[in-house]
Parts: sequence; structure tokens; C-alpha cells
Amino acid sequence: AERVHTRGASHTSIPDLVNILHAVRPRPIRHVMLTTNGLRIAREPEFVARLAENKRGLEVYLQFDSLEREALMNLRGADLRRVRRDALENLERHNISTTLVVTVKRGVNDREIGAIVKHALEWQCVRGVTFQPVQDAGRNENFDAKRDRVLLSDIRRAIR
Repeated sequence: AERVHTRGASHTSIPDLVNILHAVRPRPIRHVMLTTNGLRIAREPEFVARLAENKRGLEVYLQFDSLEREALMNLRGADLRRVRRDALENLERHNISTTLVVTVKRGVNDREIGAIVKHALEWQCVRGVTFQPVQDAGRNENFDAKRDRVLLSDIRRAIR
């Protein structure tokens, strides 16, 4: 395999995750992606320092839905602005390759697409932004695809 994707790393201990990263080094794996909500990365600078020891080929896929409190409350049930900022500061300190992952919901955070791209450009560690239209799963009470879903073509237009 060329890629290893670790989901739920917040439930993996630091030594376990470091051991996983060490274990992939001798194998023909060129890219390891750590999918995270950023809580641990924001709160534990020593964890990020340990990740940085194996940052070659490591990509942090960081949940980053909004720059605004109301949108985060709607999408995640919590104001995560400080957590995201602290996570980005820790990742920046070690220049760990990061992709911001934005779940886009019409009327909630779709007007922020350009602002999020501009915000991403302020961080040297951020290598890209992934936009995902919201799906009918998780916290989406009363989800109506016609009302709530943003099309990829809408996202492309908003980036221009």
C-alpha cells in the first residue's frame, strides 16, 4: 500500500501512534494521513513534537469547518475556533503538512469558502483545503438535501 490512513487517532496513545509511524518507515508507504478533529493537537504540544519526529510523508487532515462560532455550533455542537487556532499554531511550529477539511452546509458556512481559503494561505504548514458537501449523517437533524446540501459546482464558484 502507498497510503496509511489513521482515523480516530485521538483514541490512540502517543507511543502507539509513534510506533505506527515508525513501523511504516521501512515499508513502501509514502504517505500517512492522520484524520483528526484537532483537540489533541491543540492541547498537547508534546504530542505534535513527537509527530514531527516522523513528519516525512505525514499529512494531518484537520477538521476545519468555519471561522465563525454560530456555524461551528450548528455543524459540531461546540465553538472550536480556539482549538483550531491552537492546533494550527502547534502544526505550524513544526511545519507538519496539513490539509484543512471543510464540511460545507448551505446557509451555515457556504459563504465562508473564500475566507477559509484566505485563512489557509496564512499558514505555511497548510498545503491544501478539502471541501466536502454535507451529507445526511451525524448531527444533521431535519436534514433536507435540497435545502442543506451544497453542490461542488457551488463550491468552485465560491472559490473564484
